[in-house]
Amino acid sequence: MATETPGWIWPPARALDSVAREVAAQWGVALGERFGRARYSFAAPAGAHVLKVTPPEDWQADREGEALAVWGGDGAIRLVRRDATRRALLLERVAPGYDLAGAEDGQALRTAIDVARKLWRRVPDGSFTSAADEIARNLDDAVEELAEEGPAPPPSSACE
Repeated sequence: MATETPGWIWPPARALDSVAREVAAQWGVALGERFGRARYSFAAPAGAHVLKVTPPEDWQADREGEALAVWGGDGAIRLVRRDATRRALLLERVAPGYDLAGAEDGQALRTAIDVARKLWRRVPDGSFTSAADEIARNLDDAVEELAEEGPAPPPSSACE
């Protein structure tokens, strides 16, 4: 992944640069420039790896390190080291071999199914949030965001 000039960055993620520098120094890795597409977290080259730091507001990343540890690099990126308190992950650095964005739908779906099969693991009850709970939380967040935005304007055809 090539570094890009950062554009818009989610406000809670803007404050993570200093945390990333602190973690990199403690772990003895040379920290590169933030990846341009790291808009909701801090992610940058860190020597032969990638350092990722997520803000506490990103609840969806709460268990990311634990999930990566369970998968052990089989179907997902390999976790090298983590600091749960600072929400920092040192990850295997990989170069994408193939971008599925341009793939035929059937091929993309077969690949997604193959990866999902590799990622499926039985874990002790309560280790991770259930999919049902995640969906409910996402829906609650969406309703909150819509309420904050106020009512949508009427379609243009309704104004004619």
